[in-house]
Amino acid sequence: MKSILLFLSLLPVAYGIVCRSDYTMINGRLCLKYYPIVVPHSAAEQRCKLDGGTLFTVQNSIDNRAITEWISATNAQQVWMGLSVFGDSPLLTYWDDNSGVAVYNNFHPPYPNEKFNSHCAALLVNANQGSTRGQWISSTCNNQNNTSSLQRPYICQVPPTYSYSPCDINYNGYCYWRSKVLVNGTKLNQAQAAAACSQRGAQLVSIHSKMENDFIKLQYRGTTIQNIFIGAVRQSALTYKWADGTYWDFTYIHPFSNHSKLCLMMSVNDGSVGLWNGVDCSEELDFLCKQKISPTVAVPEQLKSFAKSPPAILDFSSCNSTLILRYPNMFSSNPYNSIPTTYCSWRLLALGPYQIGIYFNSWITNGVLDIYDEFDNNIGHFAGTAQREPFFVITPFNIARVTFTPASHVTEDDRGFVASVLPV
Repeated sequence: MKSILLFLSLLPVAYGIVCRSDYTMINGRLCLKYYPIVVPHSAAEQRCKLDGGTLFTVQNSIDNRAITEWISATNAQQVWMGLSVFGDSPLLTYWDDNSGVAVYNNFHPPYPNEKFNSHCAALLVNANQGSTRGQWISSTCNNQNNTSSLQRPYICQVPPTYSYSPCDINYNGYCYWRSKVLVNGTKLNQAQAAAACSQRGAQLVSIHSKMENDFIKLQYRGTTIQNIFIGAVRQSALTYKWADGTYWDFTYIHPFSNHSKLCLMMSVNDGSVGLWNGVDCSEELDFLCKQKISPTVAVPEQLKSFAKSPPAILDFSSCNSTLILRYPNMFSSNPYNSIPTTYCSWRLLALGPYQIGIYFNSWITNGVLDIYDEFDNNIGHFAGTAQREPFFVITPFNIARVTFTPASHVTEDDRGFVASVLPV
């Protein structure tokens, strides 16, 4: 009998599509929740992150109409959207859930308009908006004076999932089990943790987006757990792969991590941002398992257009470039790993829910580097030290500018700097 039960636990589980209980399903696959309280954009983003999602996104006209009709029952005039505006063209607007450029858009002319730091977007809702109802505008999101005119109600969106009650945590079509549930919180080494997951028909967790990474970290909020094993194993000197065989399409490895370690752990303590670090596989840690739920009813396909990725920047230094942080990027003084000869400026852009982490892996220069926030306030000035230990700066908003001026008198030892940038 026990062997039969074990066999059944290893089979894929199959259930229908649902939203979490406090969210409403729109068009059979969109899970949305309206928050009527008016708040600044950053506060709305943080609330949605706590729910495991982002401000809502719109991929086609059918969804745009349905969301507008649904929210029209409220007295909202405008609601915050999950769209980051980085220019005066819709092709320079990016969805906060990392699904890419807003190929479908319903901007009311002359929007989008990046003037006056209008880097966020809002949906026009109320019936008295007339012909503009259901259209979008760009708007200032991070105002230094935090004026009430820039506060709006908002709609959060989380991924749909499938009903399956035995899950410890049910999210985006997967069951997650924490070690405190599976082994009563016993810390295990990586091999033992993988075996414990296997007993439940699952594997050590693979992570495929910043949103999923944030959601996982939230499950340990308020606990004393510091780190958990994730299901990555080293493939070569600088690369890892997921033990469950899924594609390595996202990484959040700490830029200062020790790449000699064969396993990875995720920092989940309240003071961390959820970065991954190398760890000995023999270390005994908490862990997280993950199992795909097989639906009996498929999620209706979402109609949308796909945009091309931003063009690759050929010069490694990325001098005088804009870096949009959909994935980790690097930049350096110019030329790379050589005596700096060129003044450079970089514009760093993260999607709406995030700040920017700038991690200086190497600093061997007497040059001068400055970091400015969205409002051009200097938030970091570095000069006069030829060699620095690795250090980092977290920007207050999702937009920053970095400048570097080579030293007026350089030596042959000067090698400039190298930095990694991550959304945090």
